[in-house]
Amino acid sequence: MDITGIIANNIKQLRKVNGLSQQDVAEAISIDVSVYSRIENGKTMASYDKLHNLSKLYRIPIEKFFKGWAVIFKIIMITLK
Repeated sequence: MDITGIIANNIKQLRKVNGLSQQDVAEAISIDVSVYSRIENGKTMASYDKLHNLSKLYRIPIEKFFKGWAVIFKIIMITLK
């Protein structure tokens, strides 16, 4: 999987774990839902600004989007405690 796919997968998993729709996330970071959908499906690489806004939404460091799902899962579990 390339970096775009890793980021897309992490973004999608975070959204699902947080019980949000694509529309919810798109509105929260002020982008069109079609743009968000392309990012989440790995068709478009998220810009730094979009990743920054997502990191603020999910309260995680931006570099976590670049790591495997296991790392993201650990962060979620720690956050939920």
